[in-house]
Amino acid sequence: MEPFAYINFTRFGQSPPIHVAVIRDPVERAVSRFYQARAPFTLVERQQLFPGLKLPSRGFLKKDLETCLRSPRDPECKYPVGKPALGHTVEFFCGHNDYCPIFGDRAGLAAAMGGVESGWAVVGVLEEWNKTLAVMEGYVPRFFSGATQLYYEHIHPSKTRRNENFYRPSVEAEAVKFLRKGFELEYEFYEFVKQRLDHQYRALEGRRRR
Repeated sequence: MEPFAYINFTRFGQSPPIHVAVIRDPVERAVSRFYQARAPFTLVERQQLFPGLKLPSRGFLKKDLETCLRSPRDPECKYPVGKPALGHTVEFFCGHNDYCPIFGDRAGLAAAMGGVESGWAVVGVLEEWNKTLAVMEGYVPRFFSGATQLYYEHIHPSKTRRNENFYRPSVEAEAVKFLRKGFELEYEFYEFVKQRLDHQYRALEGRRRR
């Protein structure tokens, strides 16, 4: 399932659904997107959905992130502040305003934070997975009751059921450091979500102690 930008259903006179999501470290997400586009399973799924679509070139498939970053004319791995950059985390939580796709935009960050507070039951964090499962169970039990037990009994032990790209190579530390320089606002949002998740988790812990 592909992610999509937040929709404020109340604005259109409709009852809002229960919104839940999981985010991850912004640079890790950018690296993951780069290599997922080249993974065999992605290519197979793409051909199944669009049989007439031309296959990517050999150069595209063999390109690594470090080469992309060193090439000033290659836009695939670049995230220039103040320019549209489809696919960054803030964009999805910001919604459909004109400024939402703009990378590093303060208005987009504010809208994303406000949207999370008003429209999302839980926004989990991949790097805080156990906490995320606990909060989802506690805040949305209708759908996530028993999620922790189910995950550790049936998903965690199975390589085929975990959503991992085994074709992703290791990435040089300098490449990660270079990417991180432009992701200040993305990390502000990431830390905001981590704090919110922690507050929800502590609230659940407080209820259990009573």
